[in-house]
Amino acid sequence: MLCNHKLMQKKLKEIATIFTGQTFRSKVENNPEGKVWVIQMKDLNEDYTTLSGIPHAVNFNEISNNQLLQPGDVLFLARGNNNSAFEYNFNHPAVVVSLFFVIRLETSDVLPGYLTWFLNSQITQRYLITAREGASVSSIKKSILDELTIQILDKSKQELIAGIYNLSIRERQLTKELMNEKQTLIQSLSEIL
Repeated sequence: MLCNHKLMQKKLKEIATIFTGQTFRSKVENNPEGKVWVIQMKDLNEDYTTLSGIPHAVNFNEISNNQLLQPGDVLFLARGNNNSAFEYNFNHPAVVVSLFFVIRLETSDVLPGYLTWFLNSQITQRYLITAREGASVSSIKKSILDELTIQILDKSKQELIAGIYNLSIRERQLTKELMNEKQTLIQSLSEIL
């Protein structure tokens, strides 16, 4: 636990606007002429830390303009057993489907990378597990996120934490790539021998 006598705490609803992703009436079909990405759960990497490829695209007339993401929005997967968050840091028009909440910070006192780390931290994730509702498909209600208390550190500490967190994500990705390369090498050796 972080200890600091100057530690400030605020509820998430006091520092951010939280809204549900775009609702689509049918399955999202890729439109090669589309200009707006539609981020779905299938578009995330296996750690739910970023996009794994290019999402399906739709035309602007198929989405609500107030649903368009901005760089720095924190995307929170609200349904299912993995309630992870990641920062949207792409300069491409996009929306998320309604499985996500979009958390848009309204203050410069909190960095998106720090908020992402905070939401994904073990302490917050343990709390969210107890707050899930639903029998067959669990979910986190917006009211739970609204009332979540965020510990706000000074910006230099937030930058440090976000930087270390991003490095740990990159390390996991590189480790997986290395393991895959080793498997490929071992497989190719067995075919040669």
